[in-house]
Amino acid sequence: MARPQLPGPRIDPITLIDLTENDGALLRPGDSRDGERFDGIDLAGRDLTGITFRECELRAVSLDAAKLRGASLSDCVAADLNAAVFSAPRSTWRDVRIERSRLGSAEVGNARLKDVDLRSSDFGAIHGLEGLRGAVIDDSQLSLLAPLLAAHLGIRVE
Repeated sequence: MARPQLPGPRIDPITLIDLTENDGALLRPGDSRDGERFDGIDLAGRDLTGITFRECELRAVSLDAAKLRGASLSDCVAADLNAAVFSAPRSTWRDVRIERSRLGSAEVGNARLKDVDLRSSDFGAIHGLEGLRGAVIDDSQLSLLAPLLAAHLGIRVE
């Protein structure tokens, strides 16, 4: 019997043009940022609760222990991010590509993802696995997540 064919991930290219440079100094909780580039900035420990990024690029940004609860990202590219602790519960991500980033302990409980590409990124522990629904990962990432997924589903591996 033939296996049913599943559609491949729908990850459309994200093209960002005419971005305005932003040094992040004035970012506040609840801000809405459109068409901006954040390059090489340190947002570690900052409270960015409820912030919205639309058509933005975040490159080489430190987000360690930044508070991204309820944040929203759409049509964004994030590359070379670094966060030993990544906290984004109840956040919303749509059409986002996260490239070559290192996220240690990631809290994504109750997050909503749609067409989010994580394939070239590294992450350690994931808290709130259900928050990854809508993400695209690679085989290597799946093998690292397998024990967490098994535990989440109550499966014992012996």
